Amino acid sequence: MVLGILGGLLVAAAAALWQNVDINSLARRVAAVVDAPPALTVERAGPSASLPGPVQVALYANSATAGFFPDSTHMDGVLADWRRTLSAAGWSVERISTRSEIEALPPATLVVAPEALCLSGSEIEALFRHLRRGGGVVANWAFGARDANC
Repeated sequence: MVLGILGGLLVAAAAALWQNVDINSLARRVAAVVDAPPALTVERAGPSASLPGPVQVALYANSATAGFFPDSTHMDGVLADWRRTLSAAGWSVERISTRSEIEALPPATLVVAPEALCLSGSEIEALFRHLRRGGGVVANWAFGARDANC
């Protein structure tokens, strides 16, 4: 019985609300908001996106990681995709594969190490030294998750 009374009161309240709502006015206000999104403005100019010179990229892949994958051509395909993408951006790309080559890089070089799963402690240390000298490192997947023995 209580539920019946509450249900009746709810219906009466909905009917009273419906009678007092000006649906045309509400529709005009909603349409005005939808039709006129806020104007976008730039408060200040951001920094230039251009780089001071050509980007030097060292594409790093060691033999331990290449030997980890069952498909012997897997890393060649990965490296070719990265080289194509980086070259299309106008960046100069060289291929390196040893710790000593990392250590010989100029400080501003970006090292890209795709799928570099199997890294020795000395390779990881060389990459960190490169970062401390001002270089950059981009890595994906399970970077250094295994040692050089994989």
